[in-house]
Amino acid sequence: MLIFENKGVIDIESITTFGVSSKEGKNPIGFFGTGLKYAIAVILRLGGTIDIYRETKRYSFTVKTKKIRVNEFNIVHMNGKPIGFTTELGKTWEPWKAYRELACNVYDEGGTVDSTEDDYPPHFCDNTTTIVVKCKELEEVHADNDIFITSKPLEESSKIEIHKGMSYHVYYRGVKAYRLTKPSLFTYNILDKCDLTEDRTLMYGFQFISHIEYHIAKFSSEPVLKKILSAGEESFEHALDFSGIGTFSDEFLKVCEDNYHKRSGFNRHAIAVYMKVMRKDLSEKKVTVSKTENKCLDKAVYFCKLIGYNVEEYPIIVIDHLGQNVYGLAENDTIYLSNGIFDKGSKFVASTLIEEYVHLKEGFSDCSRELQTYLFDKVISMGEQITGEVL
Repeated sequence: MLIFENKGVIDIESITTFGVSSKEGKNPIGFFGTGLKYAIAVILRLGGTIDIYRETKRYSFTVKTKKIRVNEFNIVHMNGKPIGFTTELGKTWEPWKAYRELACNVYDEGGTVDSTEDDYPPHFCDNTTTIVVKCKELEEVHADNDIFITSKPLEESSKIEIHKGMSYHVYYRGVKAYRLTKPSLFTYNILDKCDLTEDRTLMYGFQFISHIEYHIAKFSSEPVLKKILSAGEESFEHALDFSGIGTFSDEFLKVCEDNYHKRSGFNRHAIAVYMKVMRKDLSEKKVTVSKTENKCLDKAVYFCKLIGYNVEEYPIIVIDHLGQNVYGLAENDTIYLSNGIFDKGSKFVASTLIEEYVHLKEGFSDCSRELQTYLFDKVISMGEQITGEVL
């Protein structure tokens, strides 16, 4: 059996009256009263038993069948008297929700939850409320122990924690509170205030997701950030959108920079905000090239024109840094080249100029089927000109 116990004496009217919620803690996580009625109904519907000891006084809950109009209902009774609800209450609740309700109510009052195989004698402690439950399903929930988070977080702030381990649930202040449609790579515990439904479920998905997005953008662990931002389509994290966030940690931007060239396998919203941050500084990163570098650039531009790509149709600006393994960028009707590109020779400079020119001229994006088709068509056309054979 399960023993839910806390100091303080429960007001019987909180059991028999709907709409009662009275907690002494500053941040209660339970709906004391209404949720308790739901838990009682669920336990009785599952065939279990529940007794509440109010100091020395025992209150036992049972059901009696009564026909109302054309249907029969199991009316919940307390010490043999009906208390105004049936076992239909909380009909959609799974057993873990009933356990969570009782446990949260006890924890709100600074109490404890224990299990025992012994018969529990009547409790005679002053100023104590004890709830005794015999229900196989709730005992299994207690044994699984996934209702509450007890692990040490990998990353944390005053508003959110991220814990190790895949999960189908999001937690609210340490309590399981929302089922995801896709599993998350990590387990998220929201500490900031969120709206809850009466059954303690997070009411608005967008609300807790925005908390997760905002604080991930501020995280400092590069390994954790890389896993989150590289999550596949089968994961919850894949759809996280960072476009509405104003500032990012240096580590977040570093992970984006390191994985910029892997756009097809990286969070597209993270790439977009990285690009936005990077664009703000483009004009400030402009550098003056050396005579040798300028000669390399002129040679590449001349070659591009010879084969039909007038890359000088757009301004060409050399800047200090575009990111790791990023040598060219087409933005604002301008071709930007990273200063490090000249170490790779004029042939590489020419190929980069052509790629960025095509982005601007044709509107094709990186790693797209349209860009691939366009370039291969051009290769075949050049081959036709060289061989004199038309395919």
